[in-house]
Amino acid sequence: MHRTVSTRLSLACACLAAAWLWQPMASALDSGASDVRAILRQALDRQAGTRSLGRVRMQIRDRTGTRERMLTMRSKRYDDARKTLILIEQPADVRNTGFLSIDYRAGGRTDEQWLYLPKLHRVTRVPNSGKADPFVGSDFSIADLSPQDPERFDARLVEPEVKLGDEACWLIEVTPRDAAARAESGYEKMQIWVSKHKGMNWQLKGWLPNGARTKYFKVSDVKQVNGVWTAHRMQMRTLEGNDVASETVIDVLQVDNDAADVSDADFTQQRLERGV
Repeated sequence: MHRTVSTRLSLACACLAAAWLWQPMASALDSGASDVRAILRQALDRQAGTRSLGRVRMQIRDRTGTRERMLTMRSKRYDDARKTLILIEQPADVRNTGFLSIDYRAGGRTDEQWLYLPKLHRVTRVPNSGKADPFVGSDFSIADLSPQDPERFDARLVEPEVKLGDEACWLIEVTPRDAAARAESGYEKMQIWVSKHKGMNWQLKGWLPNGARTKYFKVSDVKQVNGVWTAHRMQMRTLEGNDVASETVIDVLQVDNDAADVSDADFTQQRLERGV
């Protein structure tokens, strides 16, 4: 599951989990807002629907070639937490590999993540020290599969408005406040572009340890599903200097942001072990 080129993403995409499904808030921020933490909190709150069900194709490209994974994802939002279940359908050698995450909204409460590897027939709790490891060989780390708490990062507004194509964005720079946050996120520093109109993370640049590598994330094919702005394509690249070492492209094939089929029973270790 691990690659020679260790890969990480973070605050902006949580989301496989999503990076995937955004939930509109009751009241969006004004485009002239300058409260950095309010902007980041809005973007995180929009990263998952109330009850979301999706199927995605992940393509991983590196110097050894191209590999493909098919995944299903379920997510449910609670008053105090967000729960996410990710299961791999294909290929056969990693089928039923799964990831379960419980991300608490309250600061100071430790999030919970479990990984199921069918070859070992065992659910393993992911330690904080392992959260920066890659997930099934992709450019996503385990930490990328759950939102990062903005309170663990120092943040500043770099530009009140920049354009990415036609999209007006806030440009925010964040840095981990301590060694623990740095180790868990896998980043020394990040710059995040947050869409003013859609309230979601639009692009990210992250500096990995030692400064030799950087990560780039962006979304495209953004459209509304069940009234929710949803990115149907996400790209992440790992660069060594100016050379692309690897890239992961995620295409959303099916998505329902108000899925009646998502229930509390989906977010247990027993369900994780059952696989697809």
